[in-house]
Amino acid sequence: MPNKKLGNLKLASYFAFFIFLLIIVNPVFSDQCSSKSAVSSETFYRDISPDKAEKIIKSGPKDLIILDVRTKDEFNEKHISGAINIDYYSPDFTSKLEKLDRTKVYIVYCKSGFRSKKSTEIMKKLGFKRIYNMLGGINGWIEAGLPTVSEE
Repeated sequence: MPNKKLGNLKLASYFAFFIFLLIIVNPVFSDQCSSKSAVSSETFYRDISPDKAEKIIKSGPKDLIILDVRTKDEFNEKHISGAINIDYYSPDFTSKLEKLDRTKVYIVYCKSGFRSKKSTEIMKKLGFKRIYNMLGGINGWIEAGLPTVSEE
């Protein structure tokens, strides 16, 4: 009889441990397995290469905005097709950002990466939730052999 009680106690211990694991591991596991759309409601701030930026642009999320934060002259000389321009050095830069839709996905770039990084930091503070900072800026884009357009 003592062996049977010991066996039942062991079984109960294993069962309790199993339940404990289910409680702890299940929420983590279910988050990883839940189906999230590629870019829809997830919050992120990521640095990406020009090649990765091009792939995102080509995949064509409907809510994607390409934001060039260089000066108007730099933008007119060469930019990524479809980009909008808001000059980082403009005195009303932040107020122009505030007018943008915070629910959209943004790829932000400049000439080499400094202004875009600073811009994404401002955008985070303003409540933007889905931002890609393109490393290397338009220089990196061109070095990767990717196409540009001009306004001239």
